[in-house]
Amino acid sequence: MGGTTSNLPKEELKFRQAEVSLMLGHNRDIITAAYYGSLIRKQSSNEQARFRTVIAAGVHSLQEQGANEQPPQECRVDVLVLADLLATEDNVEISLAKVYQLWKVHSARFGLDWAPLETGIRQALEAAAIHVTRRVQALPASH
Repeated sequence: MGGTTSNLPKEELKFRQAEVSLMLGHNRDIITAAYYGSLIRKQSSNEQARFRTVIAAGVHSLQEQGANEQPPQECRVDVLVLADLLATEDNVEISLAKVYQLWKVHSARFGLDWAPLETGIRQALEAAAIHVTRRVQALPASH
């Protein structure tokens, strides 16, 4: 259906669901809904709290590593989108440099310099934050 469905207005989502149903040969979108399930799922407060904690730990780990590289111009729009998503969806305030670093970690996991923004952005950022935190925890403590 294109894009992230959680950000679509309800009317647009219903229209796209009906359109997909017709393309699949069904007259009612409820039939195809049985295949793809619910597209809009609100996070529980526990999930939101866990996500904020994981992102905060990842940011802290980036700070410990001294990662403070600013996003280059060609990535700036994506970085602004990521930061805005975190601020509006999860009430997470994060610097552009830290968002850039987290997305670079995510991208590197797929052998890319910069992965395109697609679905699963929040999960990708969470996985990157976990990866960075574990990497820092595995380093020997310096005295």
